[in-house]
Amino acid sequence: MMKSNKYAKKSSSKKRILLVVLAVALAWTAVLSAGFWFFVVRNIAEEVTVEAGCETVDPNGFRIRQWNIPVEFVTDIEAIDLNMPGDYPVQLLYLDRIYDSVLRIRDTIPPKAELLDVTTLSIRIPEPEEFISQIWDVTQVSVSYETLPDMTQPGEQIVSVLLTDGGGNTSLLEATLTVIFDTSAPIVEGVQNMSIYRGQEPDYLDGVTISDDLDEAPVLTVDDSRVDLTQGGNYQVIYTAMDASGNSVHQTATLTVIVDEEAPAILGVQPISLYAGSTVSYRSGIVVRDNIDESPRLSIDSSGVDLTQPGEYQIVFTATDAAGNSSSVTAPVTVKEKTGRYVEESVILDRADQVLAVIIREEMTDREKVETVFRWVTGNFSYYGASDKTDWMQAAYSIMTTRMGDCFNFYAVTKLLLDRLGIPNITVTRCDNPYRATRHYWSLVSIDGGETYYHVDTTPHSNGNYRFCLVTDEYLDYYDTHIFRGYYARDKSLYPATPIKALE
Repeated sequence: MMKSNKYAKKSSSKKRILLVVLAVALAWTAVLSAGFWFFVVRNIAEEVTVEAGCETVDPNGFRIRQWNIPVEFVTDIEAIDLNMPGDYPVQLLYLDRIYDSVLRIRDTIPPKAELLDVTTLSIRIPEPEEFISQIWDVTQVSVSYETLPDMTQPGEQIVSVLLTDGGGNTSLLEATLTVIFDTSAPIVEGVQNMSIYRGQEPDYLDGVTISDDLDEAPVLTVDDSRVDLTQGGNYQVIYTAMDASGNSVHQTATLTVIVDEEAPAILGVQPISLYAGSTVSYRSGIVVRDNIDESPRLSIDSSGVDLTQPGEYQIVFTATDAAGNSSSVTAPVTVKEKTGRYVEESVILDRADQVLAVIIREEMTDREKVETVFRWVTGNFSYYGASDKTDWMQAAYSIMTTRMGDCFNFYAVTKLLLDRLGIPNITVTRCDNPYRATRHYWSLVSIDGGETYYHVDTTPHSNGNYRFCLVTDEYLDYYDTHIFRGYYARDKSLYPATPIKALE
């Protein structure tokens, strides 16, 4: 019995030793394992702080221990705005393992700025931004007053401008504010009395200027509430100029509304003679002038004319201005039966175009074209004392084929060529006078699209010292009075007056 108990005690003691050894081994294993994981995790910082505005972030800055083992960003660091404060989750690769961390961007540097001194009127408080010339900060900066300026006192004062950036950093800067009190009214110049015709719109601001010593944009208003543009009379117009400070000045002017009772004048109307079957442009050579209306309306009543049947007819021209004034002129239309010498218009026009194709260049001005036509007509035909004046186009063709004719032929071929060139021209006829019993024909020609007219006469003259190409009324009248009495006698009321000054 004693032997057995001894053996049992030894066996129990061994078991306890084994258990202790096992427990110690397990404990060391746990300690070693925990130390290993602790060692790895602690080498990557849970967060890293950088200053806002830095150019780059070094991933190695996340290592806790400075081992020569590189750290790489898994997160696209370029997608993070390094100028914007905040906390940004990032992932990094270290020892083949991805770790989570936080990139903290902080703005700790106060903003800097260059300030300006400001001068302004007392009527407004300048915005605090007006004092800023330039700001240096990586984040958005707001500008405010520490204390609002006192705009009730003229002169200089110091204002404090507070700058606050996106990180909450502040800078307090000082600048000088000069407050000006404006007591001077604007100056208005150019206000004057004016006259218009009934139906016209007055331009109250024509020639009127406004200025102010302090306000760059003073306001000018015109009170024409007393004006009645539908009735003639004198009316008062009040001009008021006001600056931003409320200083104002008034001026008055008188507007005179004149009632237009003068009808337009119809110029260039001539008796029309042509062969049956011919065509005619009744509007060609007709000019309408009005004392007020720059574009009076012209209507032509040719309903009583039958160009296919020989006979005597009448055509009525009526001009009406914007005020409703109108005038009418009647002209006779003589349609004659065709003779055996009649030439179709298409043939005549083709002959004229052949001539122009030779003598006219596209780049010529209208004046150069008229002068070229004048030289060609005066240099290619001879004067012959009689012609058939029934149809001017037939007369033009006659001189182009026979190379001779009288003043009607010279006038006709000139008109034909000018018409084909699209140059406005008016037929002028010498009127009865004590010195000349016969008719003479020439043209008034425009080289500015119908605004002004000058005389052109291609008929040869015995006195070669005078040239009648684009000349004025004065030139013609001098010749008529001093050189060849009554040669250019004409009813001037039927034609537009030429400019006083001759062409240079």
